Amino acid sequence: MTRKVLTLVLPVAACSLFGAAQVAAAGGPAKEGTFETIICVAGPMPSITDGKIATVLSWDVVGTPMAKEGELLYGTSARCVGSTTIVGKELTEDGACLYTDGDGDRFLFMYSGRSEPGKPAPGTWKFVAGTGKFDGMEASGAYIHVNQPAKQARADSYYNGCDKDSGHWKLK
Repeated sequence: MTRKVLTLVLPVAACSLFGAAQVAAAGGPAKEGTFETIICVAGPMPSITDGKIATVLSWDVVGTPMAKEGELLYGTSARCVGSTTIVGKELTEDGACLYTDGDGDRFLFMYSGRSEPGKPAPGTWKFVAGTGKFDGMEASGAYIHVNQPAKQARADSYYNGCDKDSGHWKLK
């Protein structure tokens, strides 16, 4: 069941937030915008299961948003940790992602989603804290898992997949 769950569970929620921010006409990042972006991530995903109806997965993944040069977070990296619990037909996932840009500025957000295994449904995310240019930022939005491989690249407890994220952000 674990291998089947690994291909059905969409454990890496919202790691691509903020990647496609709008750029101001002056050439610098805008102070506010909406976005829709995709991020693909990979990393370890150990699991435990009773072999019948319950499985718990955790992950520690890294990725980079598909942002263009000049966009607010071009060249940022993301690290996300979290867990998914599947009991019967209920899947819950919760976690946090930390983004770091080229200047060393960082921001953290929390995410949460509920769905059925193999049936992705949108989850939500919300900005929690930031440093440098992200200090005092306001941001929130939604995510959904997309482009999930039918079979993982590695047979061990490893995850790779993509999320599509959207939302609104406003810098201080």
